[in-house]
Amino acid sequence: MPQILRLLLVVVMSISLFGCAHQMTIQQGVQLQQEQINELKPGMTQAQVEYVLGTPNLIDPYHPNTWYYIYTNKINRDPMTQQKFVVYFKNNQLIKATGDFVIPANLH
Repeated sequence: MPQILRLLLVVVMSISLFGCAHQMTIQQGVQLQQEQINELKPGMTQAQVEYVLGTPNLIDPYHPNTWYYIYTNKINRDPMTQQKFVVYFKNNQLIKATGDFVIPANLH
């Protein structure tokens, strides 16, 4: 009987240690890279921008020429990190971009 209790104790401790080592990661949105941003040029169509960046997370219903790319990442109890990038169009052509990246000079 003592061997069964020892074995049970080892199993319970192993499960407890595994639970402490497990990390919960929650990622949401479109994670962009600086290389993608560098490909953007003024005058690109909405279809061309979508080809380079992917589908935006949000298109403002009151300003449909404004597209939002938002990415969040949360690991366990660490603070959530967030990355934002916004592109602006006029007459279906890219005119401006803002966000958490180095913006090409011709898109300010």
